[in-house]
Amino acid sequence: MQKIVVGNWKMHGSQQMLHSFMQKLVPQAANLKHQAILCPQFIHIPDLLKLSADCNLKIGAQNCSDKPLGAFTGEVAAASLKDLGCSYVIVGHSERREYFAEMNATLSAKLTQVQAHGMLPIFCVGESAQDKKAGNSEQVVLEQLQALESADLTNLIIAYEPVWAIGTGSSATPELANAMHALIKDRFSMKIPVLYGGSVKPENIHRFFAEINIDGALVGGASLDATDFIALCS
Repeated sequence: MQKIVVGNWKMHGSQQMLHSFMQKLVPQAANLKHQAILCPQFIHIPDLLKLSADCNLKIGAQNCSDKPLGAFTGEVAAASLKDLGCSYVIVGHSERREYFAEMNATLSAKLTQVQAHGMLPIFCVGESAQDKKAGNSEQVVLEQLQALESADLTNLIIAYEPVWAIGTGSSATPELANAMHALIKDRFSMKIPVLYGGSVKPENIHRFFAEINIDGALVGGASLDATDFIALCS
């Protein structure tokens, strides 16, 4: 069964890196087992779209404004991302929640903007180390999912990223991740793809993909290396 592998490059990348990465990826693209999606910085989206034009690689953005086109200096509109050729937008990543204080109302508005312009949101949820220690993991995730109440659930991907596992080298066990994915799926009356994120690497991805409720992976650091990304998608 084909999974979805999303590479979130965060605030990394350069022109040299893009060209080197795609020189390795493009010849292998036809052989990838899973759907590959890359989400670079905004400034690298046009170049990555050009470099991936001849292969089955989808391009997304890491964020967008909750407002439509208008006088919002420094923001990037969903309409502009669609105009570039983006297919996906990450919404609600834990770093946006933590560093930019994005709450459900803002995230719901972003979801509306993304879907109104024909793109698929990759909506992130996940608990912190403090939440986990207090035994509140499920409660926190369910509260975060309330941002989806007015969203079109037929055009949506959810990513479960336990914050305590992001960039720490300590991923959740496949069994724990699978249980949380089951909880998320049980929250809705239709099938929504749910990805796992949190220190996913070529060495452990097969263990997560063996679990019945895990439909793919949202990958950070391991997606920056073309060889690793190819392995993740293979």
